Amino acid sequence: MKLLFETLKVSSEIRLRIPKTSDHNAFFELIYESNPYLSPWLDWPNKISTPQAAVIMLREMMLFNQGGQKFFSFLEKNGQLVGSIALMRIDPKNFSAEVGFWKSPTQISPQEMRSVGHAFCQACFEKSFLKRLSIRCRADNQAAIQFAKDLGFDKEGQQKAAIFHKNNFYDQVLFGKIPLS
Repeated sequence: MKLLFETLKVSSEIRLRIPKTSDHNAFFELIYESNPYLSPWLDWPNKISTPQAAVIMLREMMLFNQGGQKFFSFLEKNGQLVGSIALMRIDPKNFSAEVGFWKSPTQISPQEMRSVGHAFCQACFEKSFLKRLSIRCRADNQAAIQFAKDLGFDKEGQQKAAIFHKNNFYDQVLFGKIPLS
């Protein structure tokens, strides 16, 4: 998949943009600040324990973006890094991809995140070959479930014990969205 965008203006204060290696300090600080909020749901934030680990992850994001296997973008609010929204599991054969996202618990509101999600999904459908987006999350992650519903994703099902996190199994909910005709 070609690069979806380099920057995407969401509002006068918020934009999406591709990561750069110079983001490593801001990325590390945001992950460090957000870790208590993110770690109950995600494994990867615990792997960013040093600025050097942030550099490595940023390089991986940039390589995935160049190769088209995934697409990572950062959320900026007033020039400050506040989260990310990405395409994972891009499947050209089936014209589909999975949306992944996370945000600072304090620097961007749920309403602003909804605006980001709408702009991102619109870009996915209008600027790429994608005809289907999905979101997978734990069944007890009410914030992620609400985000998917707010963006017009339909609940398509639930898998029992589909996520193994911190030595426990959790149910997973699947949401899907196709472009409006």
